[in-house]
Amino acid sequence: MNLKFLLISLLVISATVLSAQHRFGVKASYGHVESRTESRLIIKDDQAVRLELTYVDSSPMLAYGVFSQHNFGWVWLQNDLTYSTFKQEFSLKSFIETDEVLKTDKYFETNKYIDFSVMSGIRFNRFRYGVGPIFHFFGSIDSELSELDFYSQDIRWITAGFQGGIGYDFDNIHIDFKFESIFRAAGDHIKFNDGRIVQFRKRNQLLSLAVGFSF
Repeated sequence: MNLKFLLISLLVISATVLSAQHRFGVKASYGHVESRTESRLIIKDDQAVRLELTYVDSSPMLAYGVFSQHNFGWVWLQNDLTYSTFKQEFSLKSFIETDEVLKTDKYFETNKYIDFSVMSGIRFNRFRYGVGPIFHFFGSIDSELSELDFYSQDIRWITAGFQGGIGYDFDNIHIDFKFESIFRAAGDHIKFNDGRIVQFRKRNQLLSLAVGFSF
């Protein structure tokens, strides 16, 4: 009985895989990175001047790459492999012990990542609803903060997130609207050279709109 059940299960799975629709294509996306303002105080014992580094905002995220979509009746699965880039703005305020501000300077960082995501869910006609994980592999950070003597980098080479979204398919054109909770902070790669392990903690969130074309 168990052998018959196993054979029937294998036949059903094989038939489902063979009857599935597989699509491959290219895609591009535009996203809004959201994270709350956050500050860190830098204290140098040998100087009267104090510094305060603040994360201010992020530019829109741009991404492009390839995807594969697999449809098994009302169930679907999609994998994306994309290259993404966005900028972050920081401000550095210098002040003395009386809290008198001497000056405020702006600094920018350009972030580059390779992203791999998996989404799966259910389909109703042309609409797709799904959730899944996403993994960000560090590419590079071009930071103007590197010119400052208190700054060094503590890179997280792999970070992850969780995403959910709605998609719509126009035959070979695919539109996806996604929300992502990113398990990293805007400045968690920043390490202060005064011996402290104090990092930015508030996580990023991302709203994105992607358009893909399958072959």
